[in-house]
Amino acid sequence: MRQLLPYLSKYRWRLILSIVFNLLTALFTIISIPFIIPFFQILFSVNISEFNPPTSLFDLEAGLSYYFSRLIAISDKTTALGFVCLVLIIIVLCRNLFRYLSVYFLTPVRNGIVRDIRQQLVQSFLKMPLRQHRKVSKGELLSVSSNDVVEVEWSVIRMMELLFKSPLLIAGSLLIMFWINLELSVIALGLMIVVGLIMGGLSRNLKAKSAKTQSLLGILNNRVDGLLSGIKMIKAFGAESFFDQKFSDLNDDHYKKNNKILRRRDLASPLSEFLGVTLVVILVWFGAKMVIASEMRPETFFAFIFAFYNVIEPSKSLSTAYYNVQKGLAAMDRIQDTIQLSSAELLSSGSKSVPKQWAKISLREVSFSYDNQEVLREVNLDIQKGKSMAIVGKSGEGKSTILNLILRLEDPEYGALMIDNQDVKDVELKEYRSLYSYLSQEPILFEGDVKENLTFGNDFNDRQIEKALNQSNSDEFLKEKDENTFLSENGSNYSMGQRQRLAIARAIAQDREILVIDEATTALDAESEHLVLAALESAMKEKTTIMVSHRFSLIKNVDVIYVMDGGKIVNSGTHDELVSSDLLYKELLSYQKDL
Repeated sequence: MRQLLPYLSKYRWRLILSIVFNLLTALFTIISIPFIIPFFQILFSVNISEFNPPTSLFDLEAGLSYYFSRLIAISDKTTALGFVCLVLIIIVLCRNLFRYLSVYFLTPVRNGIVRDIRQQLVQSFLKMPLRQHRKVSKGELLSVSSNDVVEVEWSVIRMMELLFKSPLLIAGSLLIMFWINLELSVIALGLMIVVGLIMGGLSRNLKAKSAKTQSLLGILNNRVDGLLSGIKMIKAFGAESFFDQKFSDLNDDHYKKNNKILRRRDLASPLSEFLGVTLVVILVWFGAKMVIASEMRPETFFAFIFAFYNVIEPSKSLSTAYYNVQKGLAAMDRIQDTIQLSSAELLSSGSKSVPKQWAKISLREVSFSYDNQEVLREVNLDIQKGKSMAIVGKSGEGKSTILNLILRLEDPEYGALMIDNQDVKDVELKEYRSLYSYLSQEPILFEGDVKENLTFGNDFNDRQIEKALNQSNSDEFLKEKDENTFLSENGSNYSMGQRQRLAIARAIAQDREILVIDEATTALDAESEHLVLAALESAMKEKTTIMVSHRFSLIKNVDVIYVMDGGKIVNSGTHDELVSSDLLYKELLSYQKDL
């Protein structure tokens, strides 16, 4: 409940109404118990003349017996029986009406909390730093946002109704039991404590084991995601049986562990029912002895058993719910841990604005590591406004990492990223990133229509979209379609070249000051590469451009090229200057026969 309180506050009035109606449901259930006494008195034809006025307001049995005996005296048994039946019907009607109203107001609370948790998880995924995304597998995040959220709904939130109603029902029924017969109530309470200890031992370590099983489910999801992503490669190498066996081993492990948890959980209901019936049988034996010895009236004993039933049933429900809650708490812990990841190492955002007439963005003595492995060392470079620059080097030199730092997807461990003479950490993060359009090595498109993928929710008119599609050479394959053409997941219903041109169209449509290009022509055939290069040249016009590319035909005309080696900038200059003076640059250049 502590973890749910921040979510519950939003629905407090609905929750309060649900609690009130739950309490009324419990109250009318408790009220119905004493009416068993006069009902059976009439059926058993008890001599009404022997009942005297109660000497105390707390003498429940004497009070009911006396007042109903007066009712019979002034009318007849049939009328009295009809009155008792009518009162019982009214009580049951009120109880069930209040029960429905409690659920009516609780339903939007329950569904709202699930919605809010899921929304908060997605928000945390979006805010989570890249460093955290690298540490947590996609399958784990998918498992938390689907399986764990459902587990919380079924296990924890659905217990709220029991939490508000059952304790009052148990307490009220126990109170009536003690009013009816102290000795029999003490016996019942002692037996219930024994049962509670037995049931408590059954749930030991259930939460910890459930957490391990749910974590294993995240690994399973990650494996499935990997299989689907690499299905073409798996089939090409005929490795289906290998991956099938790998998944089977993990799946069997989850199967066995989950069986143990569910068997223990499912044992709760039949065991609690058996123990409950055993309790009732023992109490019937003790109560029958008291009735035979004239220490208790039969109708009073029936009321006692009915009161005890109203203790057992909610106790059984709470007992079963407790086992489910152990699983739900493990799921809630995983949800909270995931949400907290979004604030771990969160990139700071300043309050200053980007200078309107900024002249230069610079990396100053920047170093950076992944998992204690140094990638960049004392990097210095300048991005002049209105100019173009490129970064070249062998694979693994940290070129894409530099782009991540420039985009502020990561922060340097040492050194600083400056805009003019101001540290970008002092600049509002969203405003700083609004300077950039980004083209990644693999074009990232999202399920939906083309227009949504180009605008990202911005209000662009049709003319802007048509211009972007035209400049990116995307209108060729969209001639017979419109900008609302549907894209499947990651645009897989289009070729790689078509996807890359749509990504370029997005960069053109966004019309931002700086264009960042990270190996945008990788894995393209000759025809697609030609079209993409033409689209890139169109997108780069009048833009500040930062580029990482293995295609020297694209970068040879940029204003400055930085050469990387060993995680450092070792040289810089124009294409012609580097060809004449830099051996590493000439070596990289020699790999391409078209230049």
